[in-house]
Amino acid sequence: SLRRHGPPESNNDSLSPCQVRSRPKIDYMRKQPDITTSMRCILVDWLVEVSEEYDLQTETLYLAINYLDRFLSCMSVLRGKLQLVGTAAMLVASKYEEIYPPEIDEFVYITDDTYTRKQLLRMEHLLLKVLSFDMMVPTVNQFLTQFLKEEGIGGQIGNLAMYIAELSLLEIDVCLKYVPSLMAAAAYCLANYTINKAFWPESLAAFTGYSLSDIVPCLNDLHKTFLQAKFQPQQAIKEKYKSSKYLGISLIEPPATLPLELKCN
Repeated sequence: SLRRHGPPESNNDSLSPCQVRSRPKIDYMRKQPDITTSMRCILVDWLVEVSEEYDLQTETLYLAINYLDRFLSCMSVLRGKLQLVGTAAMLVASKYEEIYPPEIDEFVYITDDTYTRKQLLRMEHLLLKVLSFDMMVPTVNQFLTQFLKEEGIGGQIGNLAMYIAELSLLEIDVCLKYVPSLMAAAAYCLANYTINKAFWPESLAAFTGYSLSDIVPCLNDLHKTFLQAKFQPQQAIKEKYKSSKYLGISLIEPPATLPLELKCN
């Protein structure tokens, strides 16, 4: 079975071996001869649309992108096969996470029949082999959900934190730079500051072991991503979070600056 067993790593073990082990290589794109960061961004945007089309869990999307990046860390891929890799990653993530995953033929259909069922099954087999069937990985979504639950937070802050975290999936230089628990902490801080003009509560500092100064570099990178979201050519995440389901949270303007110098002295 590919179903997940048990929760993510202990929250007080923020730099756990599992987080480090399951990270893609930060600079893998430099060794890809035929694909670019822009192509990956377009693919991630499309995967967001696919997850919305089939009403998949947020965790399924995060897992698919982890599988994609880890596969690309190990294998050179021609641009004509990049969407096939992404589709196979979403297929495997759906089998792992969803109670009722879409059928294989559905995944063939969403590629406009660019690839055949046989090609998709072969790529699924290769992806599983390259990843050594290691499908149980900690994600930003898992940690962020845990942090929000610990604080009893939902509503605007919860949805905004989820939106900001998801935006980071488009930015390879950001999402591969930090471990998932740190990214989740930064997304929480940025959402909290945007709504409440407060950053990192003492309760979460104790719960996670992260101080605000630990979070600041990631927070600054996420803030840039948040500021640039409306200018990004890929708008699937912004459109997703405009809906009433997410309280239209992507319509909120990001803060122009973050007063972090005073907070970290």
